[in-house]
Amino acid sequence: MWNLLVVTTYIPISLGCVAWWLYRGSTAELWLQVLGYFPFRDLVIGIGVGLVIVAATRLASPLFAFARRMEESLLTVVGPISFTTCVVLALASSVGEEFLFRGVIQPEIGLIATAVLFALVHVPMERDLLPWPIFAFGMGLIVGALYQWSGALPGPIAVHFTINFLNLRWLSLRAADAADAA
Repeated sequence: MWNLLVVTTYIPISLGCVAWWLYRGSTAELWLQVLGYFPFRDLVIGIGVGLVIVAATRLASPLFAFARRMEESLLTVVGPISFTTCVVLALASSVGEEFLFRGVIQPEIGLIATAVLFALVHVPMERDLLPWPIFAFGMGLIVGALYQWSGALPGPIAVHFTINFLNLRWLSLRAADAADAA
């Protein structure tokens, strides 16, 4: 179910962004946007930034009650999902959201406005997840600044994928352990 939901959401978003870039420019500009001049460097930096952010959030959870409540709430939302589902969810969301927010929206309205918009689409329905948009705003600033620095999407996609994959996998394993214990 997760795979179908995410793929049917993010594939059209990604394809719409590609169509937008082709409409606005050339195929060469599209490849420059998607790959940049230094894709390997940007991927390594993005993974590194993502790892630092994941480590910081793991450290925050035992220290702050709001972080623990968010974590517990996300455990029930994510549940035990497979490794493959974690990869699909992380890849589809990171590519789709970064194509849209950094690749299409940010060049039009700027870094701050895009980060605000990114936070607004991460407003949850559940009370324990209310701090999530604040985190999303901060992430929007970080990946947006990385996009402005590199001029391309590999770094922001790598940050987003690293965070989503590692957090989904961690939550999934915790949910599976909780289900086994029950």
